[in-house]
Amino acid sequence: MKKLRPLLSFSAIVFWLLSWPLQGPLLRGGPPETQLFLAAHTIALILTAVILDRGRLRRLQPLALLGAIVATAGYRLTTTGAAGWLLFAGICGALLMVQAGCVLSGERAPLRQAAMALLIANLALFLLIRIDSSVLQTTLVLLLLPLAAGKNEQPPQGQQRDLPYYLPLLICYHLVAGLMYAQMLPNYQQAAWWPGAELFCYLAMVATALKIRTEHGDLRLVAAFLTATVALVLHGIGGRTGANLALFAMQAAAGLIDVFVLELMLTQRNPVTAFGYGCAAVTGGIFTGEWLGELLSSQTGLVSMAGILALNLTLVLLYLLGRHHGSRATSPNSVKRQLFTAWQPAPVTSREIPSEWRVLLAPKEQQTLLGVMAGLTYREIAEEMAVSSSTVKTYMQRIYVKTGCSCQKDLLRHVATLQSKQQDKNRPATTIIDRLVTGLRSFGKARNN
Repeated sequence: MKKLRPLLSFSAIVFWLLSWPLQGPLLRGGPPETQLFLAAHTIALILTAVILDRGRLRRLQPLALLGAIVATAGYRLTTTGAAGWLLFAGICGALLMVQAGCVLSGERAPLRQAAMALLIANLALFLLIRIDSSVLQTTLVLLLLPLAAGKNEQPPQGQQRDLPYYLPLLICYHLVAGLMYAQMLPNYQQAAWWPGAELFCYLAMVATALKIRTEHGDLRLVAAFLTATVALVLHGIGGRTGANLALFAMQAAAGLIDVFVLELMLTQRNPVTAFGYGCAAVTGGIFTGEWLGELLSSQTGLVSMAGILALNLTLVLLYLLGRHHGSRATSPNSVKRQLFTAWQPAPVTSREIPSEWRVLLAPKEQQTLLGVMAGLTYREIAEEMAVSSSTVKTYMQRIYVKTGCSCQKDLLRHVATLQSKQQDKNRPATTIIDRLVTGLRSFGKARNN
């Protein structure tokens, strides 16, 4: 059961989102209520990424879980105050989503488990839709929601990637997707061959996207844009066949983009920041798209469809040109590395603490010093050690006192100097006399043998 905790935690929070605030069967008011939830959810995700670290987020998880349960029950049991419950649910859901991502990021195969969580959540949603009683639906959701509680017992396994570069693309894609869903869903609900069949298109594409190798993961993003473009073309055909095939293609694109976003967030060193900003890009784009969809609801002609199609093709073109013709050279991560190299007073050639300092520093202080030597920020060190940033600052103050250093620049200079002296001590003798003595000793040993 302990090994399944990350999988169940992520599955439970996704199922809760799909079953209620994201136009699920428990929602009473339709798209306006979804937009209210998305607005609060997006803001809470951004604030979580900016303010919280893993330690604080872990301590807030029980309160967020209790708040999500209360918001769900209050929304279903009362006939007034729906806006307040949705706003409260948006805040609590943001904390639970980021925490579930942190728990998942410490696993050996996080992307595979995340994809399995999507499959489980959508299958559970399909079964939930088949239940006629709203009371049973609400009871089932409330019973499964406590599974979202999880503990991040392992440090994140990811490495830094170009998250800031992808965020504008994700926002634009989900903006267009929200606008497309606003036009496609009404037609599909009236002409569906089999309600709920679109979920299986999503599940099939999630399983297919998982087969793409990690080094070619960007193909998922390009394929999602192209599949969404095909959905627009099918929607333009009209009729019952066009409405069904268009939504099937749109769900397939959603499966591709979801796996891509998960892979992107799980490869970050700081999962709180990654899931905060990544999920905010998704929900913020959907919110803007649905809002624009309401404004353009009366303009469903060829001009609107041609504009959205042109936007999709432009995004794909910009992605290909920017990603493969210089974006990597000017990515935020490469700039950060260049700035750190220029600022660092002397190169730290080894990641080992000088022997003179090992006796002085406690284990936690040594771990903090190793993080500073590796070029990590205080917040990143706090994430690795599962403590708060203020605790890391306390460790650094103790290190300054024990080593006699005044600042981080002075500390790194002393580390480089001590390591250089240690290397000189361990270097073999190279003078002529030393070589002669060594040669005579070797000759004496060989003669005795």
